[in-house]
Amino acid sequence: MFNKKVKIAILVENWVCDIWLKWEWWLSMFIEYNWTKILWDSWWTWIFLENADKMNIDLQKVDTVVLSHFHNDHTGWLKHSNFADNKKIIAHPRVFKEVWKEIKWNYEKIESSKVYKISNEIYFLWEIERTTDFEKWKYWKDEMLDDTAIVISTKKWLVIIAWCSHSWIVNICEYAKKVCWKNIIYWLIWWFHLLKMAWNDKSSDEQINKTIDYLKKEKIEKLYPMHCVDFEILSKMNNEIWIKKLSTWDIVKF
Repeated sequence: MFNKKVKIAILVENWVCDIWLKWEWWLSMFIEYNWTKILWDSWWTWIFLENADKMNIDLQKVDTVVLSHFHNDHTGWLKHSNFADNKKIIAHPRVFKEVWKEIKWNYEKIESSKVYKISNEIYFLWEIERTTDFEKWKYWKDEMLDDTAIVISTKKWLVIIAWCSHSWIVNICEYAKKVCWKNIIYWLIWWFHLLKMAWNDKSSDEQINKTIDYLKKEKIEKLYPMHCVDFEILSKMNNEIWIKKLSTWDIVKF
């Protein structure tokens, strides 16, 4: 279906599907499309490095490090980077303001203040437009304007990879379609942050139901929810649309 191959490997997540790998609550992912290789978030500890080695993924060949937002569980390892050569690092200005002084490695810093093209077909979305009336505008009283996503735009379809969806997934999908001038989302891989049991940041029934309604309406071919989602919501979604929960060790190709 695609002219070029896409490979997405989950280096670490809060679930694991192989006893030889380690897991933690946070997340890191390896993305390869055509000749571009991306490390999407860096985790808190070195566990994702051990897992990558066991998965036969050479992170030294990464071209670009991309950070989804400033939270330490997505940027912490950069303080202890062991790349053999300099890499590009792309992030929102707030991310650099929060963590750059702690980063020891000499990266080629790309402080994006607008949508940035990592390659001809890969977009860093920068600040996500907030257009829905049912998704929350803040996360723990923080607007999280630095929260963003990566989009692979093929000739006909979009592949959207969103961490941590603090700007919320419907906003992200609609903005990706606007930026890339395409209306068909083929794959969606994302952290939910839809929680019924959370003590601090519960999702409303309206947000949950309207999010599922949106995903049904879009008729997305493959949906991969991950992390920060209750079993109740996963079950509800699974009853209404096709989903597959990805975990540490999973690799998807298309």
